[in-house]
This record gives sequence, structure tokens and C-alpha cells, in this order.
Amino acid sequence: MAYCLQADIETTVGVGLNTEPESAPTYDVYLDLGATQVTRCIASADAEIDMYLAAVATVPFTTVPAAVKEVSILLAAARALEQGRLDYVVQDGPDPESLGKIPRSNALRAEGQRKLQLIKENATALLGASAGSGASAGIPVYNDPPERFTEDEMDTWV
Repeated sequence: MAYCLQADIETTVGVGLNTEPESAPTYDVYLDLGATQVTRCIASADAEIDMYLAAVATVPFTTVPAAVKEVSILLAAARALEQGRLDYVVQDGPDPESLGKIPRSNALRAEGQRKLQLIKENATALLGASAGSGASAGIPVYNDPPERFTEDEMDTWV
């Protein structure tokens, strides 16, 4: 089951992907991507999410949490923009020229990956029942080293 749909991507990003609108321009930009390409973008984004969250949750999700759907939309949109070779930029700040231009796909990917990290760090709160039963659930992220060194011992190393 896909975590997002083509319509979700188009609504969020404001870019048409597969079907050109028949009437007044629904989207400012239309990418001539086939249904297979759009499906591949969504599947690739979902696979990245599954790989990243497998340590903290049972994946693939049968019921898609809202936070996971949002990340899927962002990552799939970034892939679609790259495949459509859309030269679209996001400009931030009061003086965009001094800050430079960021390709929109990069901005979407960065936001998706930032949110993915937040989901992983707060899995129990954001994923509900799906959290806590991943591949490495119960394995501590950090293990204490088996040996401890004293300052005297470390002074001999220099």
C-alpha cells in the first residue's frame, strides 16, 4: 500500500504530474510524467521511509500515520520534480539573491528527511501502535564501553 497518492503530491506541491488538466490551469506547472514514473517516485519514497523507520517500527505500515504520509509526499514530490527536470527554486529570506537559490527538489527532500528524523526520534508519540516493534526494538542506541580508562593511564599515551 502506498503511503501517499499522486493527488496528494499535486495538492501539496502545486505541480501537475501525470494528467494535464483539461480546463483552466489547475497547476502553474505540469510535468509530463507517465503513471509508471509517478508510481516509481512514490514507491521509492516509501521504501526510504521503511528502511529508515524499520529500527523503531513495524513496516510497511498497514494504517499510514499522518506524519509518515507527509514525509512520503515530500520525498515523492522531490523525486518527481527531479524526473521532470523542473528548474524550480525556493528563495528564502529578505534578500534571496544574497542567500542563493535552492532547487525545489532539494528543499523538499531536506524537509522530508528532517521530518523523518523527528519521527524516528519520537516514534512512540508519532507512530502509536506501530512503534516499538521494529527490527532493533529494545536494543540500546548507545552501549557503555566495557573498559574505563583513568586519567593516569591516558596520560601515558601522550
